Amino acid sequence: MRTVLVISILVILQASPAYAHPFTGGPSTAPQIAISIAGALATLVGLWIMLRSSPGTGAALARKRRWGLIIAAVGFTTFLLGPDLFGGSTPACVRPETQAQIEIVSPAEGQQFPESNVPVELEVTGGKIASVGSTQNKPGEGHLHISVDGRLASMTGEAAQTLELPAGPHKLDVEYVANDHAPFCTRVIDSASFTAAGG
Repeated sequence: MRTVLVISILVILQASPAYAHPFTGGPSTAPQIAISIAGALATLVGLWIMLRSSPGTGAALARKRRWGLIIAAVGFTTFLLGPDLFGGSTPACVRPETQAQIEIVSPAEGQQFPESNVPVELEVTGGKIASVGSTQNKPGEGHLHISVDGRLASMTGEAAQTLELPAGPHKLDVEYVANDHAPFCTRVIDSASFTAAGG
């Protein structure tokens, strides 16, 4: 049982949030650190009560061990969940911001095409569509990632193109991304489901 106590102490000390809490991520705030330390201490106290209970039987001993288990469980739960529930703050997004919005003009939701060539027309407002070759992020600039049925079909700096697709229903997802090909802090996405007849 002492081995269990030693291992528990080492795990708690290793996970203690000096800079970032291991379960919430991001830089720790003062309340997060305080709640984590309180939960860790309660866990240790509960384990100590359980392990220091003198051997034997009886209602008093069982009650003592039960209280130790409860204190340890509450402490460990507080350590795991407390910082996120009570002391956490949403980490600042490190991705570029944008006010841009994107709309799929074609295909319209539920539209049926008589052939396999499907015209895609997109409209971006509040942002400039740059060339895919521009990989350095700039304010108000990005390009388009076009996916069909969950697979990337095109990375483009053009708001209009034609996709050749097999017959059947399809889902189009278009995202306006930063020049480095990664999403903006608030993702800019639009989707549409349609059917191509093929031919």
